[in-house]
Amino acid sequence: MDNFMMALIASIFTSNVLLTQFLGICPVLGVSKSWNRVYGLSLTAVIVMVPSLILAYSFETLVILPLEITYLSFLIHGVMVVVLMNLLENLLRTFAKKLFVFVQPFFPLLYLNSLVIGAILALIQNELSFGAMLGYALGAPIGFAMIFIAFSAIRERILLHNRVPRSFQGSAIALLILAFIAMAMMAFTGLV
Repeated sequence: MDNFMMALIASIFTSNVLLTQFLGICPVLGVSKSWNRVYGLSLTAVIVMVPSLILAYSFETLVILPLEITYLSFLIHGVMVVVLMNLLENLLRTFAKKLFVFVQPFFPLLYLNSLVIGAILALIQNELSFGAMLGYALGAPIGFAMIFIAFSAIRERILLHNRVPRSFQGSAIALLILAFIAMAMMAFTGLV
């Protein structure tokens, strides 16, 4: 239980995939102007990443390592993510039609996106225990969603007041906002 909580808190606050590894930065910069898109992409990231990370850990420990085929790890995980996302998309279409309509436009953004594949590779590289893996699998998408929503709120507020100098407009101010959020999140470093 200790490993679970430590990994959960670390992956949400101190080792956030968006702020420390810049995973998923492309959709964050491109989608963060519309609240429906922000919530949709955040929810889709949680729906996709939790089972992807758990399945990747299972594949790694039960198939790839025992068979000593680590050189195929990236390919196996890439195929696994695509198959899992198709399965999730079909399950949502069948059993949760309203949710599917809300998140369906964001599934193509996450097919083999750096957010999903990078989180899987970070999970494998860290060689976590099962409890820590569950904490990471829950915390990484929750941390991504939390930072993404906060970033979008700050960005919207700055754009509303229209006081951004011309040289900082666009991606420059967005990256500065992310840098300031990253520095603020460093305050949680002593927590874990």
